[in-house]
Amino acid sequence: MLAMKKIILSFLLFLSIHSFSQKISGIVLDGNTKEPIIGASVYFDNTTIGVSTNNKGEFTLPYKRKIKTPLVVSFIGYISLRKTDLSITKKMKIYLYKSNSVLNEIVINTNDGWSKELKMKEFLKHFLGDTENGRACKIVNKENIILRYSKAKKQLTAKGVGPVLIKNPNLGFLISVELNHFEINYSFVSKNTRNFDHVYYSSTNFYKSINLDVSSETIKKRNEAYKGSVLHFMRALSKKELFKNGYKAYNEDETFSVYNAYNKVNYTKDIKIQKLTNLGVNVQLKNKLSIRYKNGEQSSVESFVDEFFIDSFGNHSPIDKILFKGSFGNRRIGDALPLDFLLTK
Repeated sequence: MLAMKKIILSFLLFLSIHSFSQKISGIVLDGNTKEPIIGASVYFDNTTIGVSTNNKGEFTLPYKRKIKTPLVVSFIGYISLRKTDLSITKKMKIYLYKSNSVLNEIVINTNDGWSKELKMKEFLKHFLGDTENGRACKIVNKENIILRYSKAKKQLTAKGVGPVLIKNPNLGFLISVELNHFEINYSFVSKNTRNFDHVYYSSTNFYKSINLDVSSETIKKRNEAYKGSVLHFMRALSKKELFKNGYKAYNEDETFSVYNAYNKVNYTKDIKIQKLTNLGVNVQLKNKLSIRYKNGEQSSVESFVDEFFIDSFGNHSPIDKILFKGSFGNRRIGDALPLDFLLTK
């Protein structure tokens, strides 16, 4: 009996080590010269999991299979790479190629009707967010942002040349952003008035705590930012725990609630969720939903695809096919948290 217990304990220990110590490793090379690239950034998109390559161009990262965001590899002057086919059994070789248009794009059309200051002001407001956390954020290297305004389209666009570094003192993060595309589409523009219709941006983000020892005040602010966020909502939705997490959902004109008398969502009629083993769930939203959170915030969620995916972290995709308005829509990167964030007491 004692021997059997030892075998079982040894087996459980093996499983524990095997489950939690998986790693991926590789080397980042110049695609043309095959020389190692030192100091390249390697990270899982929208997480705190990342490193820089060493003096041999090598890297090692902890790997959890439930992470479904791509591995991003980037270096200034090179085209960033997003990699999804990862291996824990062999060392990966990753090739980056130089970009021919990195510096040539820093040309701003001064005849577009908007000053550089106005374009930057609008960009900061809608990218960082017009909230307490958003207004506290600072972009360290604004010179890495190209801004253009189109009178004909009533559209402001932006893109990054190299990583855009954002310091968020309220939530204690330094965020490195590869800003691929950003646009604000306005419904009305005059000399003193600008009414926006919707905002869209595409980027990859890496989060790093500013301080190694995170203060209790910063933890509190992170927890507050999480509650009522899109990430919080998606996690609750995927687990069929909307009401338990403080959400109430209604159809678009609010003539009926999608909750029955027991305060449970009718998950077969209004919201269909199909679990995919431990990878995540597929979700079907048949109608636009009006969402109310327990603190009084109101939002709406509308899907423009037959179904979308939520992984075990709460990351939804395709992100550009799910439209958020109200409180959800007003939160920008200043209120965003990494996908591997967990509530801390």
